[in-house]
Amino acid sequence: MCTMSNRLRQPVMYNYPVDWSCQPVKRLLAVMNGTPSMTIISRPFSSGDLVAGHTALDLVNTVTARNTPAPRDWLDGYPRLLEWAKLANVCEEKVLALLGKQAADALDDAEGALDRLKEFREALHTAYGALILGKRVPQLILDEIDAIWREAHSRIRLEYSAGRIVARVSLERSGLDLIRDCVAGGAVELLRSLPPRRAQNAGAVAGISAGRPHP
Repeated sequence: MCTMSNRLRQPVMYNYPVDWSCQPVKRLLAVMNGTPSMTIISRPFSSGDLVAGHTALDLVNTVTARNTPAPRDWLDGYPRLLEWAKLANVCEEKVLALLGKQAADALDDAEGALDRLKEFREALHTAYGALILGKRVPQLILDEIDAIWREAHSRIRLEYSAGRIVARVSLERSGLDLIRDCVAGGAVELLRSLPPRRAQNAGAVAGISAGRPHP
C-alpha cells in the first residue's frame, strides 16, 4: 500500500534546532506529545509547505517558530495529518481515504496515533537539530527513534512488484500508525547518511538563526 519513505533532495530544516544534549531527561521529553508551550493552529497545508527535500524533515517542519516562546503546531488533528500525508505523497490516496474512515470510526485511537507521531516528530527534530549544530545526539532520543523504527519494521512485508522487491507498509498491519511507519525508514536512513558537513550545509541553507517564516 505504501513503501518506506526515503524521498530525498537537498535537505533543508527550517526549524530552529535546539541542543538538548545537556538538558535533564524530563526536559528532553517535554517537547514531546503536545507540550503546553506549543500553540495548535488550524491551517490548511499547501505544496509550498513541503520544501525540506525529505519527508522526515517536512514532518519536522509541521511545527514552526520553534525559536519563540510559543511554537506553532500545524497538526491540529488526524484529518490534518491525512492532508499533510497526501501532499507529501506518503501513501496512495486510496489508502489515505481508508485510513480516514478508520480514524473517523475510532476517534480516541486516532488521537493516540497522532500523539505517537508527534513524539516521533519531536525526537527527529532534536536529533536533526543536534547534527546541524555538530552536537552529540542524546542517547535517550536515539532510543526513542530506534524503538519506533523497530516497531515500523516489524510490520513491513516484502513484496515483488514491477520486477523488483519492495518493502511495503500496509493498513492491515500498521492501522492508524501507518503514516508514521511509512516515514520511519527514510527518517532513520537520513540520520545515518547525513555527515556533519552536509548537516551544517542544511542548517546554513535554512537560516536556522532566523527560523522559518510563518503566517
